[in-house]
Amino acid sequence: MEGNYNAALFKSHLAFLGLPEDYNRHFKKWTPLDPQTGCPKLDSTGNVKTALCVAKPHTASVHAEAVWTQINQSSELNKSGNPKKPFNKSIEVVSNLQIDFEDPKNPEKVKEFGLAFGKKVSALLGYPEELPVLDSGAGCHIEFPINSIITADFCGGDLVNQAVRQVIEKLIKPLFDETAQEFCLTGTIKLEGFDISRILSLAGTFRPPNPKKDIEGRAFLAQGYARKWLNYDETNPPKRWENEQLTRLILEEIEEIKREESQKQAQKETRKKADVTSASGIVGLHTKDLKYFLAWLQKQAATMPITGDRSKNFYRLIDRAWRATQNEALIGENADFIDQLTGGKYTSQRSNTEVEVKRALQRIVASWKAKKHKEARARLDTLAGVKVDKRYNTAFMPDIELTKAVTMLKSGKGTGKTEAAARLIASLPKTAKVLCISHLLPYTIRNPLKEKG
Repeated sequence: MEGNYNAALFKSHLAFLGLPEDYNRHFKKWTPLDPQTGCPKLDSTGNVKTALCVAKPHTASVHAEAVWTQINQSSELNKSGNPKKPFNKSIEVVSNLQIDFEDPKNPEKVKEFGLAFGKKVSALLGYPEELPVLDSGAGCHIEFPINSIITADFCGGDLVNQAVRQVIEKLIKPLFDETAQEFCLTGTIKLEGFDISRILSLAGTFRPPNPKKDIEGRAFLAQGYARKWLNYDETNPPKRWENEQLTRLILEEIEEIKREESQKQAQKETRKKADVTSASGIVGLHTKDLKYFLAWLQKQAATMPITGDRSKNFYRLIDRAWRATQNEALIGENADFIDQLTGGKYTSQRSNTEVEVKRALQRIVASWKAKKHKEARARLDTLAGVKVDKRYNTAFMPDIELTKAVTMLKSGKGTGKTEAAARLIASLPKTAKVLCISHLLPYTIRNPLKEKG
């Protein structure tokens, strides 16, 4: 033991985590300075900025600084070539899981809880010996050694991290909550720290005082605290035992997540195909075609994915109807029928049904116009070589002017760009034509409309 640092205890903890004695991914906080003023940099809220830099556990602890160790492997480096704290996606090998918990007002009771919970969770997961429970001063940590999982096999650490979190929540959290209830800590203690990129303060290092936190029941921390195990020490260190059962559960959870994502993607594609409804035989329907329209609605409702969200179903069917008919009056007159087909949320009040249809149509039409507008601009850029200026994106022209513009552009003298643009806009829907013309006119090399006023 040297000052605030217990080298033997620290090395024992490294060994329990499966890390070598010369492991170098340790970090401490530092405060970057403004190069001009020499003062600490401040964040947007006016607080002093802090960052993590590589550190030596012995030096940091002797100088009464907190030091944290990365418990899962990553080779990520900063611009200077030094180890950098990674994100979950950058973790390359997962060999340890971790949880922590604390009660700021009653740390002594948390230690009792930690020992009891440590015994229970060790037995639950089939560890041959009790897992070590770290006393961090303000709370406890428990690590779970597992067989190494190579995250590259699963496109990085994010998917593995998600699986780890779900396994902990399904398997460990119920026992945690049950034990918390036994110790009358329900609502005051919380299970935290699931991320595989987590950095931890290990046994043998120093916890410096924290004036903001070391109050009430934690006043004993005001002089700093030497982190230690509650159920082991350097003369009787814990042995590492990698849990195959826990590893298998994580791998199974990864496969389950992948299956769920695949199903979601398939459902999304199905909805996308279903929403792109053919307008053949129904475009331009009027009230005299009511019977056909109602039959069409029933067919669409039967083939449309129905969710528990009736508002969403209602909106989706209206969207299909408008795309097929572009007849707002026809849709509005059959609001009740549409509502009945999608769960009957608004049928009880006729006025509400009509209002909701009107709102839905406003959103749908606005969205459609915006989409066509964007598509038209992109096609003009690509096919006609016209550079579109956002200043003209709200200009509209009457139908008579549209016809005149298209005619003059087709017959007018100019470059191939003008002719290509004319052919392009002639093939677009009316609303898109208006938008295209409004963009095109300021940029045509010879603009017949402009010349004639």
